[in-house]
Amino acid sequence: MALFRPALFIVGLMLVALAVMMAVPVLFLAEGQAPDWHAFVISAIVTLVCGATLVALYRDIPDRLHPRQVFMITGLSWAVI
Repeated sequence: MALFRPALFIVGLMLVALAVMMAVPVLFLAEGQAPDWHAFVISAIVTLVCGATLVALYRDIPDRLHPRQVFMITGLSWAVI
């Protein structure tokens, strides 16, 4: 499990960043009274909760990453985001 910890932590950070960036379309859609802005809010909340959970659970990461972990981070980030 020690191999997965840094990868899951970094993917969690990416999910939190994605959730924050999803707030921009929500502001524009809510301002324009678009009927589907609720979908962005719900998906941003789900993304934020998942990302924050990963960050909270796998907080202790080492100073250096192994090449295997870097490849895992790349693959997971593409699959998750």
